[in-house]
Amino acid sequence: MTWLTWRQYRTQFGVGTAILAALCLLLLLTGLQLFSHYHTIITECASNAGNGPSDQNCSTGGGLFSGGPTVGYVSLVVLAVPVLAGLFLGAPMVAAELEAGTTRFAWMQGITRMRWLAVKAGWLLLAAAAWGGVLAALTTWWAGPTNAEHGSEFYPGRFDVLYLVPVAYAVFAMALGICAGALIRRTVPAMAVTLGGFIGVRVAVTLWLRPHYVSAVTIVRNLPAQIQLTGSFWQISTGTRNPAGQLISGGDGGPGAFGVPVSSLPRACAGLADPSGDVTPSCRAALTGFRSFVTYQPASRFWTFQGIETGVFVVLAAILLTVTAVVLIRRDA
Repeated sequence: MTWLTWRQYRTQFGVGTAILAALCLLLLLTGLQLFSHYHTIITECASNAGNGPSDQNCSTGGGLFSGGPTVGYVSLVVLAVPVLAGLFLGAPMVAAELEAGTTRFAWMQGITRMRWLAVKAGWLLLAAAAWGGVLAALTTWWAGPTNAEHGSEFYPGRFDVLYLVPVAYAVFAMALGICAGALIRRTVPAMAVTLGGFIGVRVAVTLWLRPHYVSAVTIVRNLPAQIQLTGSFWQISTGTRNPAGQLISGGDGGPGAFGVPVSSLPRACAGLADPSGDVTPSCRAALTGFRSFVTYQPASRFWTFQGIETGVFVVLAAILLTVTAVVLIRRDA
């Protein structure tokens, strides 16, 4: 069965290897540029320390890669890559065999359905894990300068391409494709379901499940005191509430103070607009009951979240493979 699996998928493996090599080359070339640019800026910042605007720009991390499209484009490509294994290897694994009727021949030669599924799915899942692992390792290296500048490892979109989770995504995509092919029994519809299901699950996990792996930390301050977080963290939400506990909207982008639009400020503070000095006693008294808040996940939880999300997608993959096995055992060829 191992030899047969290699014979059946050697073309796909060759194409996949070529795609992976091209992606690795793209990451290598752009990564070397990013590292060179980063070290140049750091050197200039060190030599210009204390020189006014230049020093301020370095201290705020401004402009190292701002406006450059390379980081964004490459990140989007890497985000989409894990699903390719499920589309072009996973979905056809069962569906193409059922369409061609070759399963009847295979299962009548002394090879049980479970052995057939275990060997073929096992090798494809191993290939998907290797695909995701190589890409994750290189992407983690490639993202080093931007993570160092912005402390952005925890950000959605960046968290998804680093360390462990891309491997789990690729394994999940493969299992999803195999299961879709077994249920639908047609290759093209199974590929469509694989793509839609992968995107849907990833979006649902990112937006609704991931923020709640561990209860977020919330910091509250009475205005005019401001909350300033440092280092790497994932900000979930931020805002200001009035004395009645109602969330104050950000307004239309017009003048305001303490993150509150002028229309929502007490009358004693109405003349303020982005104050840089002391607040008048009357304004300070009027702000009693106004509270700003920030809800976030601290950087110390990064690896906890990586482990949880990896486990979530591995469990989903195991469930999908179990469904596939049940369907193949109970369904006529």
